[in-house]
Amino acid sequence: MRRSLLALAAALSFGSVLAACGGGGGSSPLPASASPSPTAAPTATPAPSPTPASQTSTVPVSAAATTAPIPSVAGFSGSVSLPNASGSTTITATSTTTAPSGTPALQSLTRYTAPQASSSETVYLYESFTAAATVTFNGIPGFTLTLPSSINTGGQTFYVALLVPGTTQWALAAEGPARVSGQTITFAEQSGSSVTLTAGQTYWFAFYSVPMSSITPTPSPTPTATPAGSQINLSPSSLSVQTYQTVTFTTSEGGYSGAFTAKVNNSSCYVWATNGTNSTGGSSATAADGVFSLVAADSTGCTISVSDANNNVATLTVMVVAAPLGVQPVSLSLTGTGASNMQAFAITGGSAPYTVSGYDTSVISVNTDASSSTVYDVTPLKAGQTSITVRDSTGAPKTISVSVTTVSGVIQ
Repeated sequence: MRRSLLALAAALSFGSVLAACGGGGGSSPLPASASPSPTAAPTATPAPSPTPASQTSTVPVSAAATTAPIPSVAGFSGSVSLPNASGSTTITATSTTTAPSGTPALQSLTRYTAPQASSSETVYLYESFTAAATVTFNGIPGFTLTLPSSINTGGQTFYVALLVPGTTQWALAAEGPARVSGQTITFAEQSGSSVTLTAGQTYWFAFYSVPMSSITPTPSPTPTATPAGSQINLSPSSLSVQTYQTVTFTTSEGGYSGAFTAKVNNSSCYVWATNGTNSTGGSSATAADGVFSLVAADSTGCTISVSDANNNVATLTVMVVAAPLGVQPVSLSLTGTGASNMQAFAITGGSAPYTVSGYDTSVISVNTDASSSTVYDVTPLKAGQTSITVRDSTGAPKTISVSVTTVSGVIQ
């Protein structure tokens, strides 16, 4: 996901407003000779109804890109832009102004060296997505959020944090910074990565802001040893990887010369010190030079927490994306006819469902192999030439050229 599925979450929070009015009064004694003037009975001012702190609606998902509203709550309204999807389903979306029960608090995004400075985000809205069926989006959803007029957007930088099911820490700045226009903040839809929502799992997004002044704090003299509160820098700040693709990320920290430790939040990823003596992957690794390698074993993705010796922590979000559609082999040369001369090809990468079409049915027949839904058997029927077109859910095509010859090698 860009600063980049997710942070991309991000993985999106705030409180309800209650108001009430009341009054009272007294009187002084009147002289005995005076008659009191009649006083109108006070009119009771009704207290406003509490604003709901949570609202839920259903967002339809189709194969085509679409924009749908998210539930309005406490003066907040908006929409989500969903990229092309692998199929049709529905998403139960909930907007709430309070931190969801059981979720961790957002950790501080900015670390300060100045002791008099404070560090905290202002969270405006939490948004949850729960898909009825597993669905993969060909890109990272975007959001548009209109804030109540009581919120001053000046001097603020807006981001989206993401909490993936099974993780214990928010992935901060999974999307952002946002484009701000008046009271509307926009996080653009991002292409180039795919995001999968697993059926029945709840993904939380948190919309929050950080004061612009806190992003570039006043520098202080570089200490000989980095004190607690310094910022760990990750490069890259997030990762989109393919399954079993080995990638490298580096950590650094101004004024700090010690080792870093990387811990994975679940068993989907393995991490190790790239230049260490032990190259075996695991859930935790320590690198003296701050250089780590990782590999994702499945499509779940993970969050990696990187810490220094002073307990400063930075978070790296790892999203698993589908490899580009491919076929192996890209051409077939068949000699003779019949099942005994059958050959096979396999589909690699891409995103299901797949379609196989375009070939001359008088020259070959194509059927799914019993061993796998991505392996196809090609049986020659007569001498000739044709081609097979393979497409995935995005419509991207791959072509396999097929040549069938007689035993003598002459094409009829």
